[in-house]
Amino acid sequence: QGSQVLPSGEGIRRVREILAVQGVERKGMVVVGRKAGRGWANEEKEVEELRELGRGLGLDFYYWRGDEGMERAREVFGGALVVVGYHGGGLANIVFSSPGTTVVEVGLAETEFAMYGYMARELGMRYERWEVR
Repeated sequence: QGSQVLPSGEGIRRVREILAVQGVERKGMVVVGRKAGRGWANEEKEVEELRELGRGLGLDFYYWRGDEGMERAREVFGGALVVVGYHGGGLANIVFSSPGTTVVEVGLAETEFAMYGYMARELGMRYERWEVR
């Protein structure tokens, strides 16, 4: 897993303790987008399907573009029950999410891409990986 280059679980939890928003109602699904040219295949269709799924579950939906700033990230990810995103820097915002949040990472199977699973588990979240080829 390359833990020698990853921060300690204690360090990750301390960052969340310092930065997380307290008292936010958790009722959202956040889909983490990608920058132009780096998106998912069929991203628009997939995002719409996730929006409908969230609506069916009674969740507020938010599409995270990545340019909203840290304060907005704290609010959006702090209110998430579910975070879904393709492997990329936007998933680092789960540091603002609460224990028990479900994180679904879409990405490659290679072990060097394991950092968000490690981070989610250290923060007490449920982590799932959808592998693409």
